Amino acid sequence: MTPPVHPPVVPAHPPHYHPVDTQHVLFLLRQWLKRAAPPEAVDWLDEVRDALADGQEDGFFIAAFAAVPSRTGRTPLSLRPEDRAETVHVRPGWYPDHWTADEAARAMLLLSYDDSDADAYASMLRGLLKAGQLDQSVALYRSLPLLPWPERHVAWASAASRSDQRPLFEALAICNPYPAERFDETCWNRMIMKAVFLGIPLDRVEGLERRANNVLAHELRDFAQQRREAGEPVRACLWRAVGSCAAGPVLMEMERMLASRDPEQQQAAALVLHQSRDPRAASILDGRPDLREGIAAGRLCWERLSPPPTLRAAG
Repeated sequence: MTPPVHPPVVPAHPPHYHPVDTQHVLFLLRQWLKRAAPPEAVDWLDEVRDALADGQEDGFFIAAFAAVPSRTGRTPLSLRPEDRAETVHVRPGWYPDHWTADEAARAMLLLSYDDSDADAYASMLRGLLKAGQLDQSVALYRSLPLLPWPERHVAWASAASRSDQRPLFEALAICNPYPAERFDETCWNRMIMKAVFLGIPLDRVEGLERRANNVLAHELRDFAQQRREAGEPVRACLWRAVGSCAAGPVLMEMERMLASRDPEQQQAAALVLHQSRDPRAASILDGRPDLREGIAAGRLCWERLSPPPTLRAAG
């Protein structure tokens, strides 16, 4: 007798259901929170999480989420070097250096909510956003790289790339690996151009050079040209977003910058030319052997080009 054929067992959740080791992240957040918040606040948060594990309804969760700042305060986490090393290990690209106690506590609540149902979890997140509280939305956007079901959040995550609320935009764009991992090219380019317009230091945008593309390179060139024609300065670090995609009119812009009297513009042009995949870029850079040799020796790099300005709100 032929044995019956059984269909393959399909796992309940896809392998990318969780982008991080949630328990590890919860442990780290709690450790940092213990240094930044009163002991009674940590005890309260533990009780809330236990209640959620016991099946408390959404109304309880939403009330607790709103009450967090009154319990924890908003003291910065003040991470130590060993803490930063741990974040790189647990979630590459995640840098919660500028998180506050209330943001860490809210991230813990988001990671303690029942996430077994993707639709229910996504509905809960949308409900928090619809509440319209800026500080709650900022915490939600900063928590994005930690949340389960990451592919379900692209629509509302990309909305912040159009936001006129700077804290919300910075929560999305700065020290947050989610946009580079999930946004399509159009949305990514829109976020970068808005960051440029707002003067946000691009060195704090995770995945900047990895997501470089030809369309963005030409948009940056057009932006720089418009600024120059209006008599406005063009910050050299803008060109870091070009990555290896400098070609055509962008190379012509680099030639113009090499001939300028501004050393910072010259150095930025040299770095762009060095990274470009276009064969003509190397011949242009040959005209400035001093800059080419500086790059080869490690004396000239984007990190040393100019110090980033102080942020009004950091990620």
